[in-house]
Amino acid sequence: MKKASAARGFTMIEILLVVAVIAILGTIALTVGYQSYVRRAQASDIVLKYDAIRSGVGADLSPAAAGSCDELTKRVGTANLKSEYVRMAYGFEAVAGGGYRPVLTVCAKADANGDTGVKVARGAYDTLEKTGRMEKGAVLTETLVSFAVPLTDGGRAACAVAPAKAVTTACGDPVVASASTAPVAAQPPAVTTPPAVTAPPALPPEEAKAVTAMAADLLKPENRAATIALMEAIAKAPAGQPISVPGPNAGRAQVCNTPSATKDSFIGDCSKDFGGMCGNCFVDNVCEVTCGVFAPMSPAQREALQRSYRDSLRPLCEGGPQMALLDLCAPFWASGEFRK
Repeated sequence: MKKASAARGFTMIEILLVVAVIAILGTIALTVGYQSYVRRAQASDIVLKYDAIRSGVGADLSPAAAGSCDELTKRVGTANLKSEYVRMAYGFEAVAGGGYRPVLTVCAKADANGDTGVKVARGAYDTLEKTGRMEKGAVLTETLVSFAVPLTDGGRAACAVAPAKAVTTACGDPVVASASTAPVAAQPPAVTTPPAVTAPPALPPEEAKAVTAMAADLLKPENRAATIALMEAIAKAPAGQPISVPGPNAGRAQVCNTPSATKDSFIGDCSKDFGGMCGNCFVDNVCEVTCGVFAPMSPAQREALQRSYRDSLRPLCEGGPQMALLDLCAPFWASGEFRK
């Protein structure tokens, strides 16, 4: 007669292993969820600080207050610029009719401590964009987020005298006027004397020939979108500074959503760290110039391109209604430079 076999349960080791696995998975889920919560909370905090600063600037807009931009900064204060994850700073953009409008610049770069700041800044940008407060000109990559939001309505000037020091973004880059800045009422002229602009030197023959060819390409129908974007970039870039133009591999920018740049956004050495890896979207995004997605254009090349483009477009715009060229001719008609 056989003995009945004893029922076998789980051993203590098996139970402990299951408990350990559950604990590890729970810890991972909790950590990821907490980090996501922190990023959302910090992004919301940036938006709240922006609203507070904007309210402070609006309350300070009075005829008596329309003086020095430095004084405006002191009155508004810097308490709301503090953040553990991003860098924020005040900037001032020259506007049509005279005066300067204040903007809040936000910047975050990936570093040895990770990309939490970049994700926080991107969350704030997405929120501000959904509410219609963002303008063009933001830089959005996996390792760098930099943007500016206006602190006055409709591009209204808030001060007449330029800041004593050169204004830079929170990233340290020069603040440039936004392409969507609206015209404002005339403001009292600034008492500071603007620096003289030195005309760029003449281009060598080969460069001049290349620029002329580029101007001709800009008028081709298939390049219309790129032409408008390039002319906007030229219009808002400060005089004497390089701009970015499509490079030989510009087609990859549309696939990888690469922002234009006059230099690589990657902090290290692209040729050493990513040699031979161009074509990968991440590498194209951080090594825009090295990978040929974009190319810097010098001030001299920029002026020569504007002149050649304008000379090529003038007879087409002044030769009668050109519906196919309406979007290209409109800015020159509006400024009175071309006869309509």
